[in-house]
Amino acid sequence: MFRGTSGPTAVRRCRQSSRRRDRGDRDERSGREHRERRSREGQLTVRTGNSDWGSRQLRVPPRALAGLRQLRKLDLSFNGMQKLEVDSLVHNRIRALGAAAFEALPQLRAVMIESNQVRHVAETAVLHNTELRRLELQDNEIERLGATTLRSLRHLTLLNMSHNALGTDNGSLPELDGLFSLQALNLSNNRISSVSGEQLEQLVNLGTLDLSANWVQRLPTLALRGLAQLTLAQNQIRTVAPAALVGCAALRSLDMTDNLLQTMPSTVYQLRYLEELKIAGNRLESIIPRYEARDHL
Repeated sequence: MFRGTSGPTAVRRCRQSSRRRDRGDRDERSGREHRERRSREGQLTVRTGNSDWGSRQLRVPPRALAGLRQLRKLDLSFNGMQKLEVDSLVHNRIRALGAAAFEALPQLRAVMIESNQVRHVAETAVLHNTELRRLELQDNEIERLGATTLRSLRHLTLLNMSHNALGTDNGSLPELDGLFSLQALNLSNNRISSVSGEQLEQLVNLGTLDLSANWVQRLPTLALRGLAQLTLAQNQIRTVAPAALVGCAALRSLDMTDNLLQTMPSTVYQLRYLEELKIAGNRLESIIPRYEARDHL
């Protein structure tokens, strides 16, 4: 004989059914917001898109992704993060910076992608990031930059591309057009063999230039009035032309350690503000003619 359910038991079952429907609705909304975390073959992909959140903004706390050591792709599109100013992706295994990689973050002031495996940088990777002040790509595998890759970065003050493979194809410097605000340039530990004075002259605000540990054989004539520190250690420079540094009147530190120099032109010792001259590890036959020695050295 069938006995119907009534009283407290019926109410309890009704409430349970209602809770299940609520959970189903939440799951459906979650799918519509495109949140995804997936682990596949040891490669974790994190993707979130809040295209229908209206005025909401995603907030990423410090070190929120610190434990994701196998992270290969991070997609934070459609989250309204226009005010993010610093993007640090150091010590990962990133292999390429694609076209318009940071287009959704126009207010970025600093991008730090050092110690990865980046080999390719798309010509438009930072095209839309005109507010960048710092770009740090050191310790990667970059062989070249496109002719216009950096051209839009008129406010960039620091560029670090040390410990890469720049110069592998033709031995020359990367294209530096448009970097009128650049103050510090580090291209050490690459494969650069040829330095163009004309290419560097456009860097009118450059104060620090590091080209150490390359394959440079000749120092061109430099006209960098604000340059204070020049590092050319561990290259293959044999001679320095008399006029090479005359245009660097503000130079305070010159490091040419471990080259193949046999002589130094007298014009180097006449640099008014030069305080530090490092020339150990060369083949110098003479140092300073006595009548040209300067008190400030």
